[in-house]
Amino acid sequence: MDPHPSVEHEAQLRLDMADLCVKCHNPQDAKPPDTPHHATSSMWDGEGAVEFAGFTYRRQSGHQITEPAASEKCVTCHVFMTPFVSDEEPAATGHTFNPRLEACGQAGCHADEMTILFDTLFFNDVGPDAFSPFDHEGRQTYTDSLMTVLRDILENVSSADSLTQTFADAKFNLEFVDNSGSEGVHNTLYAEDVLTSNIEVARTTFTGVETLPGDVPRVFSLDQNYPNPFGPSTTIPFAVPRASRVKLIVYDLLGRQVSELVDREMAPGLYKASFDADHLASGTYFYTLKAENVSLSKKMMLVK
Repeated sequence: MDPHPSVEHEAQLRLDMADLCVKCHNPQDAKPPDTPHHATSSMWDGEGAVEFAGFTYRRQSGHQITEPAASEKCVTCHVFMTPFVSDEEPAATGHTFNPRLEACGQAGCHADEMTILFDTLFFNDVGPDAFSPFDHEGRQTYTDSLMTVLRDILENVSSADSLTQTFADAKFNLEFVDNSGSEGVHNTLYAEDVLTSNIEVARTTFTGVETLPGDVPRVFSLDQNYPNPFGPSTTIPFAVPRASRVKLIVYDLLGRQVSELVDREMAPGLYKASFDADHLASGTYFYTLKAENVSLSKKMMLVK
């Protein structure tokens, strides 16, 4: 059935400019454990993610209160209109899922800044179709870093933790931010609050760490991982003699942190942490236990 003739038809496309893109780019009422569809419109409005008690979520972004983005929404940055020059060079519009830097400048919101970005990034010396990403005030880099932290936590949870509602909520929120399609630009503050709150909840709920039976140890200790060499997962045993803030971090051969397995207050006891290195290349890695004034390290070999 043709959706265009009747405004009464539920699928009709004769909508206000602000509502046209929202017709499809929404999470379609998804809830955990579902995967949210395009979460763009909900991210813009500052709603739709799983929110945890005790945290504050900032919902309003600059885009919501700054014209023309406030009234035109998606069109402002994703549709660029060229001026009419002549019959040979008529006015035209262009849509892209990437933000059009010229459109942002045309809207007047970031005119000077976007002109610089357009000149230095957009053409990239290979033509106008070579879209290059921009990182407005480092927001996308920061959002990406938060997504990496949460993804790393989820990849290293225990099998028991992976069956919990907290895991489902965290996975949903990670996909919600990722599927919003802008790495935080649509609503920077809400994206950051969703991720940081979930990281804190995840770290205090599960870390891929299990308690082992045995007497309370007398000193901090870090045992050799097993199996070793391993691929792609291994287990790291360690001991905590008294209540302490404990960190267990994995580094590559160049000393760069590649995974943070533990960062929380821990009770005295024997523990083992799971480490999934499926996303890492084969090679030598080091893991370090830090607590109080103690720092213990061991070497392990990843073989794929």
